[in-house]
Amino acid sequence: ILNGRDINADLPILFDCTREQIATNPTEVNDQTIAYIGPWNPEIYQTIKNHPNIKHLYEKFPDKKVFLKDIIPDPEITSAETAITKLEKEGHQTGDYTKDMLTKVNWQEKLKSSYQIVSFSVADLFNDTNYHTYADIKKRASELDLDLVPQSLAPSIRLNYPKNGEWTNIAMEAMRGRDGRLELFNCSRNGAESWLYYSLGHGDDDWSSYDRFFFVRKD
Repeated sequence: ILNGRDINADLPILFDCTREQIATNPTEVNDQTIAYIGPWNPEIYQTIKNHPNIKHLYEKFPDKKVFLKDIIPDPEITSAETAITKLEKEGHQTGDYTKDMLTKVNWQEKLKSSYQIVSFSVADLFNDTNYHTYADIKKRASELDLDLVPQSLAPSIRLNYPKNGEWTNIAMEAMRGRDGRLELFNCSRNGAESWLYYSLGHGDDDWSSYDRFFFVRKD
């Protein structure tokens, strides 16, 4: 119920589809499906990713939208300087530590024309509420046919991720920050401010069940 209305009754109108084109579990998904509203985990993703006809993806409508998006590396971003300039132009903050990390990215790495980026919580990955190390998270992702994100794609992800989106780490090969620690990039916010920020990336760092990570679809 939203503002006194049964929002479920309005979903076909909101999604411009029929009731039959809205799936609420993976067994209902087919080539006619336009929207999926239901449980979300890597196993379900394996079904969803094979149906590009799906335009709307939620764990719960309207407040739990699933982030699954094909991202084209921004052609203007070819160095730390151009990354910072583009991010700031689009209203994102970085900070001195992140700017230093950007100078250590391998900007010569050849990227593909497009990447499918997907977000999962640690609970989604392991189907439990335990803490898991970053080493375990990377291993589990590989078992689930998910790849790490190229470091140089991080600014493009920030540009394509909602400014008010949940704090989400970028699963990548960690890099040494200026104090010698292994670090990851993340997409975060501070009040109304959107940030490309950083998180600890040591293999033995523990992450809680509600922490989130971006991954790349494995071809």
